[in-house]
Amino acid sequence: MNTSANSDDYILPADSLRAHQLAVYFESDWLWKEKDPICRANASRRLAELSAKLAELEAAEAKQFSEQNLPNEAA
Repeated sequence: MNTSANSDDYILPADSLRAHQLAVYFESDWLWKEKDPICRANASRRLAELSAKLAELEAAEAKQFSEQNLPNEAA
C-alpha cells in the first residue's frame, strides 16, 4: 500500500542527475552479465549515450557547486 500523499515524493525526474547515475549503474551491471553479443552491443551503445548525458549533468553540477562556494572562499 502506498502511504505517500504524492507520487512525486518517490519518483525521480527522468532528467535528474540521480536518475542518470542510477541508469548508468544498472545498465553497466546488465551489460556485464549479458551473454548475447548483439544485446551487449546495443547495451553498450545505450550505456555510451547515458554516460555522455551523465557527464554533462555532472559538469553542470560541479560548475554550480564551485559557483556557490567561490564567494565563501574569497571572504
